[in-house]
Amino acid sequence: MIHILRFIILFAIPLECFAQLAPLQHVPSVGNAFWTEHRDYAWIHRGLQLSLKKDGTLFVDGYARVRIPKWAGPFPSAIISNLAAGEIEGELLIAYTADMGGEGNSFVCRFARDLKSIRWCQMTMFNFSVFTGNDAIWVGAIGFIGRLDPKRGKYIWRQPMLYGAYSASGDSFNVTCPVAEDEATVTFESEGSNRGTEKQIVLNRASGQIVSVTDIAGNRVCQ
Repeated sequence: MIHILRFIILFAIPLECFAQLAPLQHVPSVGNAFWTEHRDYAWIHRGLQLSLKKDGTLFVDGYARVRIPKWAGPFPSAIISNLAAGEIEGELLIAYTADMGGEGNSFVCRFARDLKSIRWCQMTMFNFSVFTGNDAIWVGAIGFIGRLDPKRGKYIWRQPMLYGAYSASGDSFNVTCPVAEDEATVTFESEGSNRGTEKQIVLNRASGQIVSVTDIAGNRVCQ
């Protein structure tokens, strides 16, 4: 009986650890703003009312705490868009684009638990999708897949040249998002610019080396 229990425990732990990938959730802007207009955001994090103002200042229950990085370009200043929020190890994690007419940068930022400082911010690509997993933050974008270290915010590895890499049409990895991970691999799906061009890509979880690429012809899990 003891041997049976040991067997169950040994095989149950990996299944529990790799049970689910958690996407950062889209945060809608406050009010109606045209895409070229500055906007504010508001949402709840662990019972606290958060507000992100158009200048990049994060307010917590009405008090200004910290300012996120924005693109240091010429006038006019960059507009914060595509805000998504979640958490990692109980701490706030956000992703957003600092956009100026199609130029600018996107960032992933992790905050300290008291929300008075930013632990790190890492630049990423436009049209991103960000998921938290087991000891990893997964980033997918146009022709891009990357694994971030949650502690330091550094890329453990990147696959930045996937756009058009597996298709003559040049759209094989238009936008990517993770759908599964285990101890050895992580699996992403591409959106494709046309239905029927979608693909699934499996990568080595530790190194980022591509294991396989498969046509899935519209049968996507990730939406």
